Amino acid sequence: MVKLQFYPVEFGYKILDNRCYMQMYGRRKDDSKQIVVQEPFEPYLYVLVEGKEPQEVVNGILAKDIVRQDKSVVIARTAVVESRYNGKDVQLVQIFTKLPQDINAVGKALANDFLILEADFSVEKRYLVDRGIIPMVLTDVDGDYINQKSKVSVVDAKEVTQKETEVLDEPRMLAIDIETYNPTGKNVNAEKHPIVMVAFFGRDLHKVLVSKYFKSDEDYVEVVEGEAALLRRFQEVVEEYKPDILTGYYSDGFDIPYLARRAEKHNLSLKLGLDYSDIKVDRRRVTVSSISGIAHLDVLQFLKRAFSTTLETDKFSLGDVAHELLGEAKADVDIRELAEVYDKNPERLGVFCKYNLRDAELTYRLAQEIMPSLVELIKIVGVPIFEISRMGFSQLVESYLIRRACEQGDAVPNKPSGDEIRSRLANTYEGAFVYKPKAGLYSNIIVFDFRSLYPSIITTHNISPETLNCECCQSAATVPGEEYRFCKKKRGFIAEVIEELITRRNRVREIAKSKTNSKILAARSYALKTVANAMYGYLGFYMARWYCIECAESITAYGRFYIQKLIDESQKQG
Repeated sequence: MVKLQFYPVEFGYKILDNRCYMQMYGRRKDDSKQIVVQEPFEPYLYVLVEGKEPQEVVNGILAKDIVRQDKSVVIARTAVVESRYNGKDVQLVQIFTKLPQDINAVGKALANDFLILEADFSVEKRYLVDRGIIPMVLTDVDGDYINQKSKVSVVDAKEVTQKETEVLDEPRMLAIDIETYNPTGKNVNAEKHPIVMVAFFGRDLHKVLVSKYFKSDEDYVEVVEGEAALLRRFQEVVEEYKPDILTGYYSDGFDIPYLARRAEKHNLSLKLGLDYSDIKVDRRRVTVSSISGIAHLDVLQFLKRAFSTTLETDKFSLGDVAHELLGEAKADVDIRELAEVYDKNPERLGVFCKYNLRDAELTYRLAQEIMPSLVELIKIVGVPIFEISRMGFSQLVESYLIRRACEQGDAVPNKPSGDEIRSRLANTYEGAFVYKPKAGLYSNIIVFDFRSLYPSIITTHNISPETLNCECCQSAATVPGEEYRFCKKKRGFIAEVIEELITRRNRVREIAKSKTNSKILAARSYALKTVANAMYGYLGFYMARWYCIECAESITAYGRFYIQKLIDESQKQG
């Protein structure tokens, strides 16, 4: 038995001997070596018990013949648990399966007879919430080293706990950037145009691979013979560097898929995964590229989602963003000339290598710049860097609510059905009040700003779906201009969660007053503010699990009321 501490960064699962094993990839604290910790885990869903004895429900479920792909689904075990759903005490039957794929089959088989809850959780989300594990936070493991096909050591865990708050605030990160041979100078095509350069930039690695020989005095230039050799060497460099995070700028949609496709053209497999798996490119509404065991961070994805309202630029090109956030510029080279130089004047390739490396450097430095914000969001929301860097505001809020609900023993509402979505899209409500000033020049202007107006309204008036029009407070005051009212006796889930966020942020801001230039505290304050401020929009978002348009209407109604009240008082004072 070994005892060790490590920082989990990336998560996945494997099916071994018809059993699900969660796998956590990370870095040991003592020697910084990469490691994978695996632990058996049974996925599950809930069935709401209504009007029947729990054991009767269990017997009915076990009697069903549930099939997936012509094979019978094995229910590993069941349990009856006490919980809360929509603010009411309920009993749930917990159904465990051996395989994650079986959860969907069980849910579909029982959907006509019961309300099924939490069947759409990914097994990774379920594991992290159940075990109380926050990614990138120091974790204790008791277990044994085992032999398994893996590029890093594997520990079969007997116990996994998280007692510390220490985080991996400087993960080992490697930025990449590719340049392609494109004679037309536009409409680059992975089917036609080969990769001629790949740049790497890390804490202790600056390198450019070039697929054509030319004489260079730069230590960072490495020449290989052709694209196939370049791709093989690309994999070797990544494996030698052993990054926790591989990062790029628009690498989801360009660099990583392009590398994968060009490898296919040469009948090569880029087995970058720490389990020797290939790069996975998921081409859905938005292309997402992932690597087993290595977190892929697309800097552009995170900036567009989390910083779109705070950045002055609206172009989001690498050059524009680097100029605004870093005060730095790209190398001044006309990249459209690369193909001609590659063919006719290879001795001039050095300037393009410099350009390529500079792009990788700027990407790396931008990743460093956003890392404190990412880490703080991870600590609050509790999802890995791969997911959190691709989440919109509503997804951040929902992931946080799911974790808090599960911690409190509450069952999580389901995502809306197609019919529910269509119905919600048809509903609208009045927004905020905007005072129309009279045209002219003004002096002695006073600025009055409500601190976190909508979050404060939610907490002050106990706004939450389950507190709406409660039976116990029928004489309570209604929302201004509306017929809604909210419970005065029982604290609402949303109101409680928001109050916690506001309290934590106020505490952080007080601490920050005595600190100078604390990026961590600034990032923590930003993360708390981001989640709290997004809650109002989430309540009215048609895809939300905790959707409540009456709550959203009430928040804006109170907002209009307080703003108008302030205007009236100001006018009375002259």
